[in-house]
Amino acid sequence: MTGFPSKKAAAQAKLGEYDDIQVYKKPWVGLTDAEKDGKRVLENGLLFNAAEVQAWELGIDYAEAKLKEKNT
Repeated sequence: MTGFPSKKAAAQAKLGEYDDIQVYKKPWVGLTDAEKDGKRVLENGLLFNAAEVQAWELGIDYAEAKLKEKNT
């Protein structure tokens, strides 16, 4: 007899002994400068002036920061 009410409880107690187990966390990988490039979008005719390009880039930076915040 192990002193535990079930085999499951005994196994869970044994797992608790291994406190040095590390959880792997995938590192954050953001967009590259080329992927964020608003000028390229401008060249493709989706944006029309410098203010829109700047707004595009700010929006991308904001979205990327929020995603990083949630995933790290």
